Amino acid sequence: MAPQCPESLAFPDIAMAIFTRSFSFAKIVPPGNGLTNLEAMRALDGLRAKLEQPCPVAHIGSHPEDERLKILESYLPLLQTLINKEGVMFTNANDLKLEWTTMAYPKKFFKLSNLEQEYGIVTMLYGATLCAQAQWTLRHGAAADQKDAAGMSQETAQQAATLLRRGAGVFEFAQASLTEGLRSLPATRPDEMVPSMAEAMKNV
Repeated sequence: MAPQCPESLAFPDIAMAIFTRSFSFAKIVPPGNGLTNLEAMRALDGLRAKLEQPCPVAHIGSHPEDERLKILESYLPLLQTLINKEGVMFTNANDLKLEWTTMAYPKKFFKLSNLEQEYGIVTMLYGATLCAQAQWTLRHGAAADQKDAAGMSQETAQQAATLLRRGAGVFEFAQASLTEGLRSLPATRPDEMVPSMAEAMKNV
């Protein structure tokens, strides 16, 4: 049986609700402390700037290679490289203003404490966007396939299933990553930063 797309599967709501406030790594990382590639920092800033606005409904899953997925797939490895750099010091730790909204509070910004937490919430956003893409594929693919008496095509079902498996894998990875940084989470934190949320999303 081809997979169905229940109305309660609200991954687009999650993908649209999570966005960030303007911030520049290049401005607060002083030169000569191990991060000599200023162009890479600017690239990181450029990708992050594209996550400062919620993703409009029409843009989520609007085509097989959604723009936001490309942004997230480029941003995460660059951020991981920054995290892995030894001896990274910021001009002022208080200048590390990493703020994100959450699905439950799309109009409220939560301040994160470090780069690892930034990586965690962006990973959750990536997983939600993959699953939103799967939901779009099921809905629009099924509509396009209605002319076929057999219903949804196998290609549409397989494409959606692949996206859902990728999303589940991302949430599983996020669960492990968030568990490692749980102790340093602020008291007021996005629900998406709690490992149990990643586990719940993985099992949807």
